[in-house]
Amino acid sequence: MKDLSTESSSTGLSESVGWSSVPFYVVGKATASALNDISTTYGDSPFVPRDIRGGSESGTSERLAHFILDDFTRQGNANPTLLYLTGDKYRDNLHKILKEGGFELGVLQVYGTHGSSSFASDLERAIKSISADRWWIVFFAPSAAEFAVPVLLKFFDLLPSDLTGGQPSPGPRVAAIGQTTATFLRENLNLRVDVVPSKPTPEDIVEAVLQYDGINPSPIFSFLRSR
Repeated sequence: MKDLSTESSSTGLSESVGWSSVPFYVVGKATASALNDISTTYGDSPFVPRDIRGGSESGTSERLAHFILDDFTRQGNANPTLLYLTGDKYRDNLHKILKEGGFELGVLQVYGTHGSSSFASDLERAIKSISADRWWIVFFAPSAAEFAVPVLLKFFDLLPSDLTGGQPSPGPRVAAIGQTTATFLRENLNLRVDVVPSKPTPEDIVEAVLQYDGINPSPIFSFLRSR
């Protein structure tokens, strides 16, 4: 964004070649918030995203894909070619749904994810510094789970996916931020998932974990909001 803003100032690129009128479809509130924050810093640039759609209505790639299909149907627009900005690790759910709906996607990888080389030693140090009767392990993405689980298995006995939730175990409980991550944990890593929140947000996953443990989350959230 910084490079584009600088280039538009030095070369005289006009608003007509900018992004102000281009719809940006995003998955989740965090991404929508990040795009909205751009306007605070680069408000005068023609490359500031202003038409941001999805967000809270599309917490997963599947929901975002159906949101896009419905949005274009409501507007009566012909299905265009969409620029799909992604990382090095992604499921093709969105791509598949939109292709079946008549869209063409230009896929462009814009970032890559890499696991921390010190994760094992950092984890061991954290475990030794905390006294806990029972652990919760929370996964926020399939790629993070794929990297972390082999290391976690050196410290914890994680339950297999075919062991039902009614069977007691001294091992840690597992939570997933959303259904995509939960499915990956079950089908690819053979792990039991105890909690998946109704919405893929940190607040909802905390609430779901507390409710699973029989703790009323209302006083905790009231305290946090008052700070």
